[in-house]
Amino acid sequence: MHVLFGRRFFTPFLSADGGAPEGGAAAADNKDDKGAASTTEDVAAQIEAAKEAGRAEARVAYEAELAQKLEEGKTEAAKLAQMNADEKAEYERKQREEALAKREADIASRELRAETIKTLADKGLPADVLDLVIGADAADTAKRIDNFKGQFDKAVQAGVEARLKGKTPTTGSGAAQSPDDQARAAFSTALKGGF
Repeated sequence: MHVLFGRRFFTPFLSADGGAPEGGAAAADNKDDKGAASTTEDVAAQIEAAKEAGRAEARVAYEAELAQKLEEGKTEAAKLAQMNADEKAEYERKQREEALAKREADIASRELRAETIKTLADKGLPADVLDLVIGADAADTAKRIDNFKGQFDKAVQAGVEARLKGKTPTTGSGAAQSPDDQARAAFSTALKGGF
C-alpha cells in the first residue's frame, strides 16, 4: 500500500502480509523522483552557470572600461604635468566648453524629440514613427513629418479603397440596395437575434 505524500509515495511500516515493508514499487517510485530531482538540479545548475558566465562577462567588460578610463586619466595627468599655468587654464577652459556644448546638445535633442512627439499626435500619426521622421533640427523634422503624413494618408486611402471594392449588395429581386435599406435590414436582423 502506497500513500501519496506531497509529490512522493511512501510505504507504510509493514506490507499486507505483515512482513517487511514493500520495497519494489516504492524503490521504483523513489528512482523516478530522484531522476526528476536530478534533472531539476541539472537545469538549475545550468541556469546558475549561465548567470555566472553573464556576470563574468559583465565583470570583464567593466574591468576593461575601468582600465581604459584609468589610462585616459593617466594620460590627462601627464599632459597637465607638462603644461605651465596658462596652458593648464586654457586646457581646463576648453574642457568645460566641450562639456557644456555636449549638455546643450543633449538638451536640444530631448526638446526636439518631445516637440516631434507632440507634432505627430497633433497630425494624428503614431509616436512609433518618431525615429523615422526626426531630423537634425525643427525645420528638417517638420518637413519630414509632412512628407511622411502625405505618404501615410495615401497608403491609408489606398487600403480603404481596396476594401471597398466589390459588388454592391443586392436585394432578393436582384436590385441594388441603398445604404439606408442595408442599415434597416441589418437592424431588423439584429432585433430578431441574428447577427
